[in-house]
Amino acid sequence: MPPKAPTERVPGQRAPGERTAQVMLRFTPAEAAELKQRAAAAGRHQVAAFAREQLLARLRHEPAPRAAVDAVALAGWRYEVNQIGVNFNQALKLAHTWGNSGELLDGARGLWDALESARVQLARLAERVDPT
Repeated sequence: MPPKAPTERVPGQRAPGERTAQVMLRFTPAEAAELKQRAAAAGRHQVAAFAREQLLARLRHEPAPRAAVDAVALAGWRYEVNQIGVNFNQALKLAHTWGNSGELLDGARGLWDALESARVQLARLAERVDPT
């Protein structure tokens, strides 16, 4: 019988670095639901592997793996924020060109409020992407 190739497994023999130790964790239904939700948000299908990564990253003081980012949604947000900024700059340019018209200043204030709202929403998105 020819010798086994190095990649083949011998019955009863463990591969180096194979996980064999077990730790039992118990969660409340709410905690389990939150864990599943966070794993799904990170694009992970194996909740136990996600939980292990998060726990070990904290213990080792390493940054935990970030959640997957929806590139299409992020690009849409970038476009929207850019458009608000363009409109804001145009309103300010008109205000400086034509004087301090009340309507233009009110419009600039409205654009500023929209820009601030978008900034807050982007910050919330960033929290979901990097929950640490």
